[in-house]
Amino acid sequence: MSGDGIKLDDVTTTEAEDGEEWRAGGRAGGRSGPSDALGTSYGSNVSGSQVHSLAVGEQSRAITVVHHHGLSFTEAERLFGLLFEQNFPRLAEVARTEARRRVDEFTATFMRGAAAQKVTEEQLANFSEPDVQFVLNAAVQGSARRNSPRLREVLAGLILRRLHSHDDALESLALGEAVLAAGRLTNNHLHILALCFLTMYADWFDGPVIWSAANAFLQEMVVPFMSAKMSGGDLLHIEYAGCATLGRGPVLPFHNVIAHKYSSLFHVDKLEELNGPRLVPSVIERESPVLNRLCELSEQVGFYLLRPTTVGVVLAVTTIEQVTGKRLSIDEWLR
Repeated sequence: MSGDGIKLDDVTTTEAEDGEEWRAGGRAGGRSGPSDALGTSYGSNVSGSQVHSLAVGEQSRAITVVHHHGLSFTEAERLFGLLFEQNFPRLAEVARTEARRRVDEFTATFMRGAAAQKVTEEQLANFSEPDVQFVLNAAVQGSARRNSPRLREVLAGLILRRLHSHDDALESLALGEAVLAAGRLTNNHLHILALCFLTMYADWFDGPVIWSAANAFLQEMVVPFMSAKMSGGDLLHIEYAGCATLGRGPVLPFHNVIAHKYSSLFHVDKLEELNGPRLVPSVIERESPVLNRLCELSEQVGFYLLRPTTVGVVLAVTTIEQVTGKRLSIDEWLR
């Protein structure tokens, strides 16, 4: 894949905030080097690279895009810092130092993940794609704004997935939007998405549909997310962030939804028998303490009414991976 990216001739002059113009490389009529964004000189430190500034949005300011031919792991680390220095708003020194510390933590988290997944320098070359760099820039800014180890892990996981998805238009779009949405969610929101996805959409069974297998799945995959604090406001905020739609109107109780999904667990011949007033709750209470607790949670807050969007699926799967260490696929959920 070519690392040429956007050439200077491809970038038109754009009106920026306060009526000033930005051109590729800097402010119209002003200095055009990498120092332009913060008023401080920073070299790119990326060999064979070109640094250009683009204006984006109605109230725009410079967005630095780095174009290069090949990228080493050391240069990839420097790219994270460069994007922060060029694109993050000017802050008071104390706030800026803390923000940069968080970005360095995010960079370290990403590099650990890249090493664990055995990412090659050829795969890192996908950072030369303009869209990947815009997504990375959003992740860098999100990590700078919030001091959240979980958010850093999720953002790093999303960027790693994005490096592998350049030929898949839908997955690439969903991953990019997920990076933007992650900055609008708390750890609790991410855990609620994961909890909903695992209980309502993931398959609990690789083999026979029996209680021992259900309990093993629930204990390993679901229990880590059951401590999430949930309220109706949390569900509305997840919907606002574009990560799910919230079911409204008449709905089945959670235990009946599970019973209809896995009817053979309840040893009934006719599906309508599942709607008996005490059959399902009594079986769940006897066979599965974890599922019984989920039923209690569902009565407090209807988390199971969330229907994840493509963005919500990506965030749920990525959060599950970071918490459980289980590598999951998102392909089947995006098609």
